[in-house]
Amino acid sequence: GRLTLTVYCQINLCPAHAAVAKALESHDVNPAGIQNPYSFGDPVALGDVIQQAGFRDVSVIRKPMESRFASPVSFVEALAAGGPSARHALEQLDEAGLKDVMAEVDRTLAEFVDADGLRVLTTANMVLARN
Repeated sequence: GRLTLTVYCQINLCPAHAAVAKALESHDVNPAGIQNPYSFGDPVALGDVIQQAGFRDVSVIRKPMESRFASPVSFVEALAAGGPSARHALEQLDEAGLKDVMAEVDRTLAEFVDADGLRVLTTANMVLARN
């Protein structure tokens, strides 16, 4: 069989998600719900785990990806409506706190906003292997 797998890199290589985690932390909300998907970003460690699981010819390739959102606020709204861990982190805020977090993320990500909206850069390790 063959294995193809994508695993997010460290959160510092994913600035939009890092901005949300930092904003949550500054509002005394545990940012783990945003950070956890980025906790296994070391490509060497990832390749070793795949090889230890019995796969061979393991290749790990770092790949930057881009997605677009209308604005930083719409990005935060998508996270709030998305996966359970991010949603849970954002649900800990009251309405005013959520607005504050959105405003902070908006300021932090201003350099990634252009005429087409917010560029969300996400870097991932892509694994190819066979057994």
